[in-house]
Amino acid sequence: MGVIEQVGAEVDVASGIVPGARVNLFQVHGTWAERIVVPASAAISIPDDVSDHVACQVIINGVTAIMLLRAAAAADDQAGVSAPLLVTAAGSGVGRNVIALARMRGQMVIALVRRDSGAEILSRSFSGLKVVSTEHEGWQSAVLSAFGQAPVVALDPIGGDMTPQFLDLLANRGT
Repeated sequence: MGVIEQVGAEVDVASGIVPGARVNLFQVHGTWAERIVVPASAAISIPDDVSDHVACQVIINGVTAIMLLRAAAAADDQAGVSAPLLVTAAGSGVGRNVIALARMRGQMVIALVRRDSGAEILSRSFSGLKVVSTEHEGWQSAVLSAFGQAPVVALDPIGGDMTPQFLDLLANRGT
């Protein structure tokens, strides 16, 4: 996201694309720069009540979730099954997007979070979602119990120390 410094004469002021406006940029190359020139059609106005921190995540979190679900579907196809999906870091922006999109597709999801407080928040956000907190010993058994089987696909949007701990939960040929 960024702030517009200058616009071309042909840009309609009614679009909100004006100097000083905060915008997200979509499908633009070279955005890791101090200044870039982009077509006005690639700029999406950011409402004043949305912080820079949130605005910069809005587009990429959704795109990342879609790409992760495509990878999960390919892994299901390769394994020859459609099985429940294990989503780690489930309280993150990417995790919540993955959960929402997977459930819209009718896929069963098990959400994995680090703390009981996160599990409580996520459970309130998604009715009927099976959420497991890793705050306590034995969380791996809780995951297997929630699935009723070993998960075939686990999505881990963050990575880190927990990844090796849930890899042992995956079914044979799991991803």
